[in-house]
Amino acid sequence: MNDRFLGRFDDVIYDQETGFEWIAGPDVATPWPVAKKWAEDMYTDRKNWRMPTKEELKTLYQLGLGKCNISPLFEMRECYEQPRGIFVWSIERRGSMNAWGFHFEKGDYRWANCKSDAFRRGFAVRG
Repeated sequence: MNDRFLGRFDDVIYDQETGFEWIAGPDVATPWPVAKKWAEDMYTDRKNWRMPTKEELKTLYQLGLGKCNISPLFEMRECYEQPRGIFVWSIERRGSMNAWGFHFEKGDYRWANCKSDAFRRGFAVRG
């Protein structure tokens, strides 16, 4: 059992290795602007939350942990179920129409059109 991540009663997941606190957004297909707005709303309602960088997302990747290479506390759907929440958006943009994210099934950074929602979701981070 991996006890690096601790789930709290308020849906916050604490990473004991990095000190980051995480909240996983809804496990539904989400375009980048919607994920960004969700994270901004988290900042307003629960203080100091933001969209993560792609490097921060990479810290969550653990090859072989669960079916999606991430702690089950993040409640990602199984990687082969539709819609898959295996790609998590970062705040970092690539031009005006694309943004970077982390692909947990493949373990690498990828960019995608911000309007696309296929297999994508948002997380919020602080710390």
